[in-house]
Amino acid sequence: MSIHLHDGHPVLITLPDGKRNGEVAASPPPAAVAELLTLLERYFQGDDVACHHVDDLIASVSATPFEEAVLKEVARIPWGEVRSYGEIAELAGYPHAARAVGNVMH
Repeated sequence: MSIHLHDGHPVLITLPDGKRNGEVAASPPPAAVAELLTLLERYFQGDDVACHHVDDLIASVSATPFEEAVLKEVARIPWGEVRSYGEIAELAGYPHAARAVGNVMH
């Protein structure tokens, strides 16, 4: 797994594809990354975790108002549930923008 930072905040997570690429960090991760890793570990163990830093994460990637609305709706999806891009678009206030939601999530 790779975690890419911008101004000390995680902005992109790349999951492994079975190949080992890149260097392994020899020093402890920054606090924001350590917290994210803990949340991810708990999530994948089946815990219902909430990310309380959604606004900070969105601000760190300079999201447009549309992207911000989409990301906030995605963050509200309860653990273990799914939403279609169309449902997310409607909940975000853009009922005809399912394909655009897909672009945000890509």
